[in-house]
Amino acid sequence: MDGHCSHINNLDIIMKARANNVSLLVLPSHCTHKIQPIDVAMFKSLKSHYDTAADTWLHDHPGQAVQEYNVAELLSEAWGKAATVANTTSGFEKAHINPFRRSDPDDEEFLGADVTNMLLDEREIHSVD
Repeated sequence: MDGHCSHINNLDIIMKARANNVSLLVLPSHCTHKIQPIDVAMFKSLKSHYDTAADTWLHDHPGQAVQEYNVAELLSEAWGKAATVANTTSGFEKAHINPFRRSDPDDEEFLGADVTNMLLDEREIHSVD
């Protein structure tokens, strides 16, 4: 999950994860655009294609609303258009994550995370377990 306070300060989520032996990974704030390339490229496209599919469905079914049982059909249509190799590759390119191309890291783009960098005391780490 990203480092937004609504996620990391949610004790219910933390306790549920702990009770189910789930380790939570918190990504640095203000950096998800660089370390979540699928979020950058594919999910934006997925949302756009889903919106288009829903608009088309609403046009074809006047007076009806999209219901829960319509979502899988609409999402399937959108997924087929959004989850492409080209979109996925584009996300990795935009995030400068490309194992086949040597490039200089853009460290200055991660400066926003510096405000959340904290060294944890060894006692704090063990007290959470």
